[in-house]
Amino acid sequence: MKDPDNGVYQPKLDAIGGTGFLTSHNGKIYLVTAAHVASKLSKNAEVLWNTASGELKKFTFEFIHEKLPAAKWFFHPLADIAIHPFGFSEKSDHVLISEKVYWDSKKEISLGREVYILGYPMFLGVGDILSPIAKEAKVASWVTSIDRPNINKELVFILLDEDLASGYSGSPVFTSPNPRFKGNALVAGGAKLLGIQSMTMSDQTGGKISLLVPIKYLQEIFESNLFKEFENKIIKK
Repeated sequence: MKDPDNGVYQPKLDAIGGTGFLTSHNGKIYLVTAAHVASKLSKNAEVLWNTASGELKKFTFEFIHEKLPAAKWFFHPLADIAIHPFGFSEKSDHVLISEKVYWDSKKEISLGREVYILGYPMFLGVGDILSPIAKEAKVASWVTSIDRPNINKELVFILLDEDLASGYSGSPVFTSPNPRFKGNALVAGGAKLLGIQSMTMSDQTGGKISLLVPIKYLQEIFESNLFKEFENKIIKK
């Protein structure tokens, strides 16, 4: 919305929010974020993003539903990840992460390897332009289950040795500090998309550790019967 006093764009900041990113699948664009973020977003929630040409754009989920009435959130049945159709093709000017740079889930990653999170903690980097805040961390554990009452034991996570501030939920986590774009898609620079930030765990001593949802869970949404039914009936008309 506009500030009536100076005409400068001011984002609608609320207690509910997080980071997301755009990816493509079968020629169409989808918004990816943490399920616990997606589940709290109303139809009037705003999505802000930069185009490949550097222009800030925004619209609400209500606008997406007007453009694509059948659009809805697709939640993984267990993992903290969700996707929403964006209503555009991958040939648009939207900056997106190509499936070509998803980490191969069959490969392990070495302990102590540096990874890089790009997001908007505490709404920093959100204004008249979007400038994501980078955070460096190290892999503390490869895929592992968590034995906690509120976490499904069937799930696996990648653990990071750093705690991440509020607003990083849904952030993409890369294996390189220098992701590069060709046109509008992340395809080069050695960066691989390892997963997305889910939550931070802590104990009574003040110790904290971050849990990442491996990227394989995003691929499982794309491969689900519910999503394929949507894709076949709506996207491929």
